[in-house]
Amino acid sequence: MRDADGHSVASHQMWAVSEDGIHFEKLGELFEHPEGYTRHVRDPRVWQGKNGHYYLIVGAQRQVDLTGDILIYESSDFKTWQLRGSLIEDVLLDVRGYMIECPDLFVVDGHTVLAFSPQGLEPDAIRHRYENIHNTGYVIGRFDENTARFVPETSFTEMDRGFEFYAPQTMHVPHDDGTVRQILWAWAGMMTPEREMMVPTIKDGWLHVLTVPRELHVTDALKLTQEPIDEILRVKPLRDLVDPPVGQYTLNTTDNWQLTLGEDFEIARTDNTIIMRRRQWESNLWETRQITGDVDQVTLIIDHDIVELYTDGYQQVMTARYFK
Repeated sequence: MRDADGHSVASHQMWAVSEDGIHFEKLGELFEHPEGYTRHVRDPRVWQGKNGHYYLIVGAQRQVDLTGDILIYESSDFKTWQLRGSLIEDVLLDVRGYMIECPDLFVVDGHTVLAFSPQGLEPDAIRHRYENIHNTGYVIGRFDENTARFVPETSFTEMDRGFEFYAPQTMHVPHDDGTVRQILWAWAGMMTPEREMMVPTIKDGWLHVLTVPRELHVTDALKLTQEPIDEILRVKPLRDLVDPPVGQYTLNTTDNWQLTLGEDFEIARTDNTIIMRRRQWESNLWETRQITGDVDQVTLIIDHDIVELYTDGYQQVMTARYFK
């Protein structure tokens, strides 16, 4: 919605139906723009609760202080929706930024996970957190269908500590044995405008990519794990640490090591820390990202334009664009 001067002042969640997944009938807006929120209301996520009702959450920005929020709606028939208020009400105040995008609420291994992408978190260079332009993380807790509120049981943890990972979404996927697994994809493309405009693939007519699909689990210590799905993983031991070809590798050792990919990208292990260094193509300056943990076992996916590193029992992941 725009005002008389053409400025955007509100947003609306629209819906459409289809019998075949190809032809859609547009049915208009689901509900009015919520009062007390700026035009930044977007990224709906819908699920059906144990009580049979439908729940819908959207990322939002509060008008009173321009901070992020997650709104939740409820419907018994998927047509008429009631705003239940803020899903996170008075919790997680330190990780809201100025806007929250792409909220997702799902259950893994009996635990409820709330994932979201706050914009505007202050970088923490000492603990190596929130170092990208925008960041994504998760909290494990409880969702109460009666109150429509999420109660966190853990702190906010970044899902990926590399250079590019944002706006993940998940889905339920049946396994061959009849069980259901939760699979995640994310956008490997969140960059500054200056960096984005100089991505080398622009000359070929394309820009960003998605991560490989990752199967999610929750450990006994309430840590989320992300592991590339079995259908795509064909790993072999990494023998050559200098410009290895495109492939999927394991690097299992207690020794320190350094992997180089061309002149502009390297990954090194020192004791229990892995540091990823990249010369940024728009500035020619080196930047680093790092993780610390049990890094004796590493899974590494190297493609023509992306690198994904998994370690610490798949509890820590680093994703970065790289152009071979």
